[in-house]
Amino acid sequence: MSNVPQMRHEAKSHDCAWDFRGCKNLNHLRSPHLKTYFDRLIALAGLTLVGSLFHKFGEGGEGISYVAVIGESHVAIHSWPEDQLLQITIDYCNHSQNNDEKVVRLQRYFRKFFKPKKTETHKPRERGVPCQTRNKTPKNFLRAA
Repeated sequence: MSNVPQMRHEAKSHDCAWDFRGCKNLNHLRSPHLKTYFDRLIALAGLTLVGSLFHKFGEGGEGISYVAVIGESHVAIHSWPEDQLLQITIDYCNHSQNNDEKVVRLQRYFRKFFKPKKTETHKPRERGVPCQTRNKTPKNFLRAA
């Protein structure tokens, strides 16, 4: 069973997000090789790595942020070890080919690496198609200040 919902392929891009809760093994986030490891997971999943950045927080925060630009869009990982929480977002498009299974594969690699007790899948968003919630946008939401 896939944790990536089936997407409509007329959408210009898709974004999927997960919260990994109960990750007790976040101590290995201190590894200086983590960026390289995440880069390799992206390539193993079949996605195209363009470049990536890795930031380790200090002075009161022990988490990390990792962002990768991929040929299909981007991947972002943010952690809060003190809460045993990791958030992953993968934005991607299916312009020239269907990349759904590659995203499923990458999410599985991350789950195997971080070993969350619970995975929460957020409702995926499809971009570039008419918004179904347009009437729910608050008045003056984007009004200039």
